Amino acid sequence: RGEKAESDARYIFRVMTHEKLSQLNYNLMPLEVVDDKLTKANINRKEFLEKPPAEMARILEVDAVVYITITSWSTKFLLTYASIDMDARFDMYSASTGELVWTAKYGHEESDVSIDRETLKIKITKIYEPMIQKVVDAAFSTLPSFPEVKINKQEEGSKKRYFEWLK
Repeated sequence: RGEKAESDARYIFRVMTHEKLSQLNYNLMPLEVVDDKLTKANINRKEFLEKPPAEMARILEVDAVVYITITSWSTKFLLTYASIDMDARFDMYSASTGELVWTAKYGHEESDVSIDRETLKIKITKIYEPMIQKVVDAAFSTLPSFPEVKINKQEEGSKKRYFEWLK
């Protein structure tokens, strides 16, 4: 795998994971703020992975940290056939204990048949994003949404569920 493809995949995984956690109602720090805090603490990617999760959470001032590991990534080009196979693992660690509180693994494979090898390479590159989205969506389907703030008891009693309106 090429360094550019690997770098692009890491970036896409990071952005899509952040977006998915936001959709699940988790209160997230913007990625730019995360990057800024890491830069100020003089922590690069390698150092981030070497430090215990509780220490990284303390540095970032967050309740939990999520690590994304691309466990498998392969591309194959044979004459007019190409395929990409990727697997990823997602691990969420508690800031207070440093313990693993959630993990999920998922993989996906895409293949295509084409006449022109260069066109084929472009097509395969363009499928990184939807493939990664499939992996992220499937993995995070196992993570419950963050509990929403309860509305006050008076409002709660007066609200009807969708099916109650149909009666």
